[in-house]
Amino acid sequence: MYYKKVNIIQDTKIFKELNAIMNASDDGIFVTDGQGCVIYLNKACERIDNVKAEYVIGKNMKDLIASGYYSESVALKVLEKGSVVNILQTTINGKEIMATGTPIKEN
Repeated sequence: MYYKKVNIIQDTKIFKELNAIMNASDDGIFVTDGQGCVIYLNKACERIDNVKAEYVIGKNMKDLIASGYYSESVALKVLEKGSVVNILQTTINGKEIMATGTPIKEN
């Protein structure tokens, strides 16, 4: 099988399609980089976590925990362990949610 390497940020069509797919999910999708900085969250995550993407994107999870947006971070735990992690975390609105973090590593 052949896969074309694409710079997703530069390919607007693919970016729009992937964004539409992610936003069609009823599950919250929250993505951080390898340092724990938020790079994406979908609309369901905004609703579930009661946060706006514009506020959290670009912020580090350590700072969001310190400011009370989350009780803990599954992303930071994944970065520590290097494997799949499941936790119960509390959001800023007091809602307790099951969060699963999965590491995605470049080949």
